[in-house]
Amino acid sequence: MHKLITAVILSLLCGGFYSACSAVDFRAAQLSDPADLETVYQLCRSYKSWQEQADESARQISELKEILKSTEDDSEKADILEALENEKRQMSGLKKNIREGLKAAYGETRNLFPQFKTDIARPSLYDPAGYDQDSAKMLAEARRLIAEIRSVNRTIYHADGSNAANPIEKRVWQDTASAIENTGKTLSLGLTNFFIRQEGKGRQKPEYLRNLEPVITIGPFQKRGRGGDVPEGDQTYIDFYALKRPQDNQYASVSYE
Repeated sequence: MHKLITAVILSLLCGGFYSACSAVDFRAAQLSDPADLETVYQLCRSYKSWQEQADESARQISELKEILKSTEDDSEKADILEALENEKRQMSGLKKNIREGLKAAYGETRNLFPQFKTDIARPSLYDPAGYDQDSAKMLAEARRLIAEIRSVNRTIYHADGSNAANPIEKRVWQDTASAIENTGKTLSLGLTNFFIRQEGKGRQKPEYLRNLEPVITIGPFQKRGRGGDVPEGDQTYIDFYALKRPQDNQYASVSYE
């Protein structure tokens, strides 16, 4: 019994449940085909999604509580309680990442839509059946990356669409929630910032990123509605950047606006 308790505690304290992933340089990769992006994610399938991690944390907490009930040694109890607190903190952080990531992805992309299928005469934003499925998948992946970035960059704009009355906004919120369910499986690219632009219209890059090239560019999508700084159009791209402070090599939380 003592060995079992020790093994469980060491696994939790050392983060043994989660496997690491080495970074791969996809600098300036232009991704306009969902198959290309899937190839990127295949390189790092060891990362579990935030929701899967949260579910696993809940299971570990339940297991530790059961072990605690049958433990009489005060030293072992202290170790178990420490492991419990660590697991609770981790689960709380994961749930916050999910919640805040969803709001960020929705707030930044609620005026973005997949491109329409080319064989439909009069497509409508109200009818997802008219969306090009490859474009829809790419937008879902972009939202997932934005949710990831929110965990390291707190300056990203976010909005809550859970109570949206407008049918389009309500559907976008639901689509975004579905998209980020797999967040946490992305490649370890060190992404910290992104910029949404309309090809050939308006700003193509913010001033503070003038000397950097995007790590990944995803699109094109449709931009509809006058909200935000991005002009309307059918050639909307999202550029993702990895911005670091050169003096300490740490990620910098800098607004892209």
